[in-house]
Amino acid sequence: MVKIYEIPTPELDKISKVEKDTQNIGAFLDWLQEKHEVHLPKSILDLLADYFDIDQKGAEKERKAILVALRKNQKEVINQGINNVK
Repeated sequence: MVKIYEIPTPELDKISKVEKDTQNIGAFLDWLQEKHEVHLPKSILDLLADYFDIDQKGAEKERKAILVALRKNQKEVINQGINNVK
């Protein structure tokens, strides 16, 4: 069984640490766009990732690695259950 907590997730860890800040800054940037028609050079997500030095592709790879591990664990649990049926 794969231990999910052993999968390295440096980008997801960064995202988790700055979550509250990114929500507040993102809301402010959204407000600027809507209320004052400010044009941003990139999407809010891209700007936040740049500001907080988050590799979005790396974060997506980490998410996929976790999902693969979860699916593998699920299959193992199901197979164990089938093998334990008498």
